[in-house]
Amino acid sequence: MKASKVKTLDDRDREFAETLQKLGVEQNVAAMITYLMNVDKATSREIEIGTDLRQPEISICAKTLRLNGWLEESDIRRDGKGRPSKVYKIKVSIDEIIEHFEEERIQKSSQIMQSIQRLRQLATS
Repeated sequence: MKASKVKTLDDRDREFAETLQKLGVEQNVAAMITYLMNVDKATSREIEIGTDLRQPEISICAKTLRLNGWLEESDIRRDGKGRPSKVYKIKVSIDEIIEHFEEERIQKSSQIMQSIQRLRQLATS
């Protein structure tokens, strides 16, 4: 990652996100996973800057990650009025996330092979 006030994705990170996309992960979710695996925690604004996502896209990605049990989310109250900022943190290791996609692909591949075998059985009878 390039270091500045806010980290941004570098070429290696973009390759990681693209590889996640090849596994069927949505582009925005892949970018958010990649960003969060490289930082301890990040506000939604930092994620916006680091990934070129907009705030509504971040909220949608966060929901996806939350449903999988991968995301820890907290609020930071600001002085005065206004909505609190969200702070996001990946609460599982990246290896666990990769294993999830690996198991998902193995299961899908197995289902496809069973369908092909069933087609062969039906074609010969």
